[in-house]
Amino acid sequence: MQQLLGTYVLGGLEPAERELLENHMGQCPDCRAEYESLNRLPVLLDTLDSAEAESTGAFRGQQARGEQEMQAVVGLMDKIARRRRQEQRRAGILVIAAAAACFVVGILLGPVINTPEQTIDQVTMSGASGAVVEVDLVHKQWGTEIVLDGENLPTSGELTLWVTSSNGAVTEVATWSATDAGAVRLTGATATKPAQIAGVSIGGAGQGEVASVTVDIDAAGQAPVPGAG
Repeated sequence: MQQLLGTYVLGGLEPAERELLENHMGQCPDCRAEYESLNRLPVLLDTLDSAEAESTGAFRGQQARGEQEMQAVVGLMDKIARRRRQEQRRAGILVIAAAAACFVVGILLGPVINTPEQTIDQVTMSGASGAVVEVDLVHKQWGTEIVLDGENLPTSGELTLWVTSSNGAVTEVATWSATDAGAVRLTGATATKPAQIAGVSIGGAGQGEVASVTVDIDAAGQAPVPGAG
């Protein structure tokens, strides 16, 4: 505690250390007396010029004591410097962690933020057997993504999704096995642009056309509500 007195007089202690020392001096007469003698030193030195101060034995005694206190100050400053370096390292780690978190968030949200709003045309296929299939025609730069959601389809055999273009060409888009529930949930793709699609149909081997719809997408990219094919 006595080693901290010089630093305390100079105002160099941290709040926690200052509070600890003040509590100690309240119970320790020796440290309190030491503080009172040190606390008068700056006032005494202010009243002397340098020549007078150096000629006094009191100054030499206080100088020796001051050297000890200075060593304590140097030790304290070194400790504070180490603490600051540790805090800077911790702050650096936090900055790196925050940057890494932002990088990860950017990876996760980037596609969501940067993806332009998609244009989707919706039509409904139907058939004589009661099949009803909702069709989403998703506009893509490379063509059309076709999403099917249907029911009341055949429960056996193999089914195929066909796309008929405006020039009469028929393209097979997807093939799947019928399910026991007679339902379909799938996504297919074609290079044919939505504006060039004239019809969409589902057929089955030996079953003929199961469901179909005529598609007429106008220049604004909207498909009118179609009738059954």
